[in-house]
Amino acid sequence: MRVGPFNHHNDFNIRAHIFLCIIGMIFYRHLAWKCKHLRLSLRRLVEESGRMRVSSKEELIDRTSRYFDGINETPVIFKWKYKIDEMPGGIDA
Repeated sequence: MRVGPFNHHNDFNIRAHIFLCIIGMIFYRHLAWKCKHLRLSLRRLVEESGRMRVSSKEELIDRTSRYFDGINETPVIFKWKYKIDEMPGGIDA
């Protein structure tokens, strides 16, 4: 991946910009991973959050917590795609 400066004229600003880009990519991948395990698409998450209007940070935290509590009422059971007992060096029961 090529990363170049955008109107940054010293080394510190370039490094800060790249750092923020990397943090954004890490956050995006973590969010995508969480959405996958909650069976929620990133598109739906963006659509839902786009309609959200809040007047304070506390209200945002409260509404987000209630939303995820609703999702977690019916948890998704993770099923292995392979039989772990049949793997070489498998787990002894």
